[in-house]
Amino acid sequence: MDLIRKPILRWVLVALWAATPSWAAEGAEALRSIRALELDPERCYRVRDVFLQREDVKLYFTDGHLIFAKPVLGRTVAALFLATGQTDVGEVLVIPPIPAERQSIARFLDESILSEQFRNAMLFFTDDTQQALEEAIARASVGKPDRAEGERIAARWSVVLRNLIEGSSFRVLLDLHSGREPRHGFFAAVIRGGKLGRFDVVVDPLIPEQVVIGQLVRSGSRSYYEVWTRFPARSYRNGVSEPPPEAAQLDAYRIEAALGPDLHMRVRASADLHPAVPGARAIGFELSDRLEVTSLRIDGQDVEFLQEGRTSQADRSQRADSTVVAMVGGRLTAGGVHRVEFEYRGKVVSDAGQGVYFVDNRRNWYPRTGTGKARYELGFRYPRSLDLVATGSLLEQRVEGGLRISRFDSGKPIRTAAFNIGDYASTRREVNGFGIEVKATRSVEARLQPRRMPVVIPPPAIPGRRRGRSGAQVVVVPPPPVDPSTEIERIADDSAQAFAYFMRRFGEPAMPNTVISPVPAGFGQGFPGLVYASTLSYFERGDQLLQGLPPSARRFYADLMRPHEIAHQWWGNVVSSRLDRDAWIMEALATYSSLLWLEERQGVAERNRVLAEFRSNLLRKVDGETVESAGPLILGRRLRTADLPEAYRVIVYEKGAWVIHMLRGILGDESFFAMLAELVVRYGEEAVSTDMFRALAAEFVPAGHHDPGLRDFFDQWVRGTGIPQLSVDWRQESGEGRFRFSARLQQSGVDEYFPVSVPIEVHTLPGRSLVKRVLSGTGDEAGFSVVLRNAATRVVVDPEGWLLADAR
Repeated sequence: MDLIRKPILRWVLVALWAATPSWAAEGAEALRSIRALELDPERCYRVRDVFLQREDVKLYFTDGHLIFAKPVLGRTVAALFLATGQTDVGEVLVIPPIPAERQSIARFLDESILSEQFRNAMLFFTDDTQQALEEAIARASVGKPDRAEGERIAARWSVVLRNLIEGSSFRVLLDLHSGREPRHGFFAAVIRGGKLGRFDVVVDPLIPEQVVIGQLVRSGSRSYYEVWTRFPARSYRNGVSEPPPEAAQLDAYRIEAALGPDLHMRVRASADLHPAVPGARAIGFELSDRLEVTSLRIDGQDVEFLQEGRTSQADRSQRADSTVVAMVGGRLTAGGVHRVEFEYRGKVVSDAGQGVYFVDNRRNWYPRTGTGKARYELGFRYPRSLDLVATGSLLEQRVEGGLRISRFDSGKPIRTAAFNIGDYASTRREVNGFGIEVKATRSVEARLQPRRMPVVIPPPAIPGRRRGRSGAQVVVVPPPPVDPSTEIERIADDSAQAFAYFMRRFGEPAMPNTVISPVPAGFGQGFPGLVYASTLSYFERGDQLLQGLPPSARRFYADLMRPHEIAHQWWGNVVSSRLDRDAWIMEALATYSSLLWLEERQGVAERNRVLAEFRSNLLRKVDGETVESAGPLILGRRLRTADLPEAYRVIVYEKGAWVIHMLRGILGDESFFAMLAELVVRYGEEAVSTDMFRALAAEFVPAGHHDPGLRDFFDQWVRGTGIPQLSVDWRQESGEGRFRFSARLQQSGVDEYFPVSVPIEVHTLPGRSLVKRVLSGTGDEAGFSVVLRNAATRVVVDPEGWLLADAR
């Protein structure tokens, strides 16, 4: 990112333009002044040993020039440090306070701290950095401003300043009009390091973990923003500072969307706006960058607004939010309720071919602000030949002329709303008073259509004449139609049975009615009451459409994807996570829930085969290192890097499932399922953190367990990396009709302290065995001795597959 890449700064996007109505005034002028920013030759200083600290970030401007930008809207929001002489230099020092974060930064820098010299750093800020720098300059006894050098620097570097601030101009605009105190503003440094190249250092109170350091990396045609480290800032860790309130919340949505024959969408959306900051002159909303706002009113009055957008059509490949800024002029009452109304248009539904449609921007097709739950009333007008499903209960459906009209109501506050559209067949099941509806397309998208096959028909054989090619005919035989709707009853039965199983284990789902609908893609997604399932998940392993896939992929689509997304009705939509570093809990539980359903349907052996595949994926070597070693579970999406983009999926989903499986092994089935049911009851209205999840699971640990608080378990498997290699050396001696058997467990490939309770099975006569449990990885000798009546014939480590280990 040119400055800071989302989600580091909440309102920041790269390379954006502002679309403003013709009557725009205050906001548009303010935005133009921010984007026209220049360095100020009158405020350029030759500095030596100037020190700036922003929370855990320490910047040393040892020798060089420091020049401020000209004020904008009465505030200085940028400065540049530049090494102008050969020996001039600056240095940045950041020491992550959390072991997992020191491990994370070491993945990228080969050391556990950031200590980098640099020759230039562009600083952006809406906090009190200006005052802190001026005080530091005064303490360093810097002389008068160096105007001559300032003129030279400003002429060359002002254009760089303007290019860099382009991406954060909306955030600066919002902060300067937010009504918040400067201490709630952000600080960001774009640094050109001597060894590391260009990277970003950010301190932002508006994000849950305020300190973020990262770098934009391009690999082929794709770009990755690699977050080196992210953690709570020092004053927040120490309880000195508290997160600022969100600027506003939206509730009681009423959305009326009309989709034309080309599925271009025109929308009127209104909601109750609850401002939280006194004196705010601007409030920001998030909306898909594919949608253009044409009108914005508050309490029936037009207000000035600005909207971010893409600079070129090519940028459309990188889908993102845009920010819509409403210039409210301080008229709103903090703690009051105001009705906000949006009109916007655009296209978030595309044609995937063969009458199959793809809904993009599923989370941001309507304006959003804040993180709270809201009620939704949704109305849609769309071509009568199509069907539409949405979050909530269907209140009404009718046809007027060439349009079908559907209305939905969420019935209660939920986290987000979504819809899907297509030419569907439909069927419904009831499960203990809850409705399960399944939609299926009557064809598959263009990319899945089987190819037409040419067939050569030879000419008829004529006695006495040699057969040749000249009379042959080539006929293109159309493939048989692929119709997912023929599978709809099977899909409905299977889905209803999965729902019944999950309800028996976890309790009530997010919504009284849940619709399963197809998405023409290789993924799925679970919203409250609405499941998107890949078209491929509508087929069985042996069906022709899945035959070109590897066996593991066939199993995934046929047996695991739909149960995984159905399980998100509990894990993600009833129980949710607090931070990105806690999101692994939801994906791990959903993945393991799909394995529970596989176990219920096809047995333990099939479940173990999938877990074995997960283990192989984690142990696969890339450049000499295992995929699992890319980082711990709590890094979440940060695991996806240019060098190893698949690490996120393999670690969060597959290692996460193993962690849940090992918990089940520790707790035992009765306590494990009781723990999951309690998780739904206790945290159905509260986001859960990793430590909250650990503490809950610890309540169900059996007496006498070596790790009663599960602290070692979570440190090893969730906050750390490593898969132990386990092997057994064993011997036996006979005498007096008995066999003295002894075994010693060897553990390697992980830290010296990595306690694991390992079951070891000793086979004697056919069908006879005993199991001993050995605690290894504590630094003590791990083994046992026993007298056997019959000779041991074989020894197996972890015979039932409860450990994520490389057993040899």
